[in-house]
Amino acid sequence: MPEERPMDLAEAMAKIEQIQKNAQDTLAKVAELEAEHGADETTATSENGMVTVVLDSDGEITGITIDDSALRLRGNLVGVVLETIREAQGTHAMKLAKMAEQAAPGIGLSDLVESQMPAGVRDRARDNLG
Repeated sequence: MPEERPMDLAEAMAKIEQIQKNAQDTLAKVAELEAEHGADETTATSENGMVTVVLDSDGEITGITIDDSALRLRGNLVGVVLETIREAQGTHAMKLAKMAEQAAPGIGLSDLVESQMPAGVRDRARDNLG
């Protein structure tokens, strides 16, 4: 086996500077993506169109709108609201994963996030992202 020679100070400094530049580039890309998408709300509407949930850029619920006609759902209304909240949260998670992949390509975060979602939520969230 060939013996590795120790890195001299100039090589070490050059490597450190390259690592620092890569980190700064990634942080700049993240800041750019946050500025571009950070103020975006995430909205999900139930399949029947009677419930709409809005999340802010942090994923916090900022609004739930329930159509007057939804009152006839009675016992099913809670389920529709909860499912719409899950859909909004799934959409938000997928949006953040896509942003992370734009900042650091090749990390496969979208696949990981989607694999943890129930199929129905995942499919509706994909539809929400267009």
